[in-house]
Amino acid sequence: MPTITEQKLTFIFPETWLVNKYDEQSFYRNQVQKCQATGAVDILALSEHELFMIEVKDFRNSRIENKQRLKTGELAIEVAHKLRDTLTGLHGAYRWQESKLAPFYNYVFARSKTMIGARYQRKITGILFLEEDIVPAKYDVQQTYENLRKRMQKQLKFLQIRCHVYNKKTLPKKFGWQVIG
Repeated sequence: MPTITEQKLTFIFPETWLVNKYDEQSFYRNQVQKCQATGAVDILALSEHELFMIEVKDFRNSRIENKQRLKTGELAIEVAHKLRDTLTGLHGAYRWQESKLAPFYNYVFARSKTMIGARYQRKITGILFLEEDIVPAKYDVQQTYENLRKRMQKQLKFLQIRCHVYNKKTLPKKFGWQVIG
């Protein structure tokens, strides 16, 4: 099974999926990143019917340092920019025909026979995977995640990227992948 380790978390995907540590790709490092202030998600994961763009934040042992980013929504804006920039980077890879990223940009940008004559949208899901320490009882994790999700969704509405915020406990089994660590 394809696995990717990011920070102290290991992401395990189904055998048939294609996965890529996008922010470490040479195309991103040598081309896209030359555009100042351009960001990238950590992981691209492609199933037959959906592209997941995953940004990983492991705030365990650093909750206090990141409290303000969570509260103000700064983290949501940062992740939204990374999702937007990743999609732009995939467009650049498509135009340059960067073979290592071909399955991902072909899924998003290439026309297929099923698209001709009909409006067909490819499913793109942006995920902030946010692992935190056990939090005090007064901290409403669900409300914080929902606020972050809404902020990301609002920023990316024009791109029609579905946004979610999950951790190991809340990641839906229907996605078909899991996280350990």
